[in-house]
Amino acid sequence: FAVGQWVRTRAEAVDHHTRLPCYVRGKRGRIDRVLGTHVFADSHAQGLGEAPQWLYTVVFDAAELWSDQTLEHGGGSDVSVDAWECYLHEAA
Repeated sequence: FAVGQWVRTRAEAVDHHTRLPCYVRGKRGRIDRVLGTHVFADSHAQGLGEAPQWLYTVVFDAAELWSDQTLEHGGGSDVSVDAWECYLHEAA
């Protein structure tokens, strides 16, 4: 993925610990930074090895995540999450 590209996080739950917060699952955001490759924490925590993956900072409009709460307070806020490549797919 590249800076400025729109992505969507995977929506399905997994049966193990993951670093993808529930509140961003299935949500659309924009790549803000490319952080390089890093040890994939999900794999490493399960004893499956380091399995390096690309890591990105993805920025979400708060209204995408919490539409009713954000609109009450005027909106205009962003939320950023660092997400591994396997958490993401290209958004339409």
